[in-house]
Amino acid sequence: MIQKTFYIKTLIDGRQYPILNTYPQKYEMLYELGMNQYSKSDGVRDAIQNLNKVISGELVSFELSTGDWCVVDVKKDTSVITNNFDEFEPVEITTSEIIKLMNEWLQFLLTYENGQIPGIIHPDKRDLV
Repeated sequence: MIQKTFYIKTLIDGRQYPILNTYPQKYEMLYELGMNQYSKSDGVRDAIQNLNKVISGELVSFELSTGDWCVVDVKKDTSVITNNFDEFEPVEITTSEIIKLMNEWLQFLLTYENGQIPGIIHPDKRDLV
């Protein structure tokens, strides 16, 4: 079972980044699923739609990835985590765990984007304060 932490990294110049961390070490490469297009709720929603298409049988598989370090080949029951550099042995994970991770990440991003994390002002909301 994946353990996860989500937080907002804030730099001294005010830039902010949502961060996804996963544990145990066997799954740590999944942090990359919180980057690039999956650092915003719209991108995560799109990914979840494709994951649901795999579950429903509309798609045979879906590649969930934001780069080369973590590539998840999602299939109906079991998914396989690899990368494009052979840095680690492929890791199997239930597809339900991947879907749960992405749904929880989406909820965190929506909370952040809607300015509902105490003490954190989303950049899009700064003009409203």
